Amino acid sequence: MRLLPGAEPFTHDGVPVLTADTVHISADWSALVLRHGTAFIGHRPDHGPTDSFYGYAELHTRSVYFDALLFGVIQRDHIDQLTEDLTDVFTGPREATRLATLKRRIAHFRSTYWRQHLTTHGTANDLLTAYKNQYRLPERFTDILAEAADHNRLIQTRENQQISGALGIITILGLPLTIIQVLGDQTPRHLITAPPPPLSPPPPSSSSTPSAGATQAAETVRTNRPTTSDRALPIQATQARRLDDGYDESGRRVSVLTTGLSVSGHIVGSPFQPSRL
Repeated sequence: MRLLPGAEPFTHDGVPVLTADTVHISADWSALVLRHGTAFIGHRPDHGPTDSFYGYAELHTRSVYFDALLFGVIQRDHIDQLTEDLTDVFTGPREATRLATLKRRIAHFRSTYWRQHLTTHGTANDLLTAYKNQYRLPERFTDILAEAADHNRLIQTRENQQISGALGIITILGLPLTIIQVLGDQTPRHLITAPPPPLSPPPPSSSSTPSAGATQAAETVRTNRPTTSDRALPIQATQARRLDDGYDESGRRVSVLTTGLSVSGHIVGSPFQPSRL
């Protein structure tokens, strides 16, 4: 709104609190940016419709300068909404999904709305900066970025702990199957039902001495040891009997029963004791 002709212009030089965000457009007028509005103040009397300077100033106020202030309002609304959404990240399950959505919105806001300059130079940039300073928009947006980064680190740490626990369980459950695959066994039941390994016999006592009968039996076994080709076979000692046909002194045919000790198919031990049937 322009002043009436002959009215004295208002000056705000005597109010230091109001001059903090004053934008001096030129020597004839300036803009005072506050939280609830902006006042464009002329420094000389207005001569009415014939005053081309104030007509030019009014045109810029309703176009370029108003757009700069409106853009600041849009930035303020988006920062207010981002702040509220950031506080709701940990209000329920699926925190990672909500944080990822919020980070996409922050990136979109930074690339689309968070502009520091509207023009290459001029009063519009100064008006936008003064409006953002009134609402501390740069500090608030920096806090939003820092808090979102802290939330992201917290959620990543929690997810890494859950993944580590899951991998530990998989490792514990998969270790028996890996052992089976390495050993070539296709039945996991064998890991549970396998018999225990045999116990090794205790070593012989050095203080005990073999008896004479044991020494003679060992000598007999060594004397009647199988050939080299039979040494790979396991040694098995059993009592053996054999029925043979023969003739006595008078030439009659008789049956003779022979008994002895059979070791791996070879009869060893004491001489045969024939008995006539």
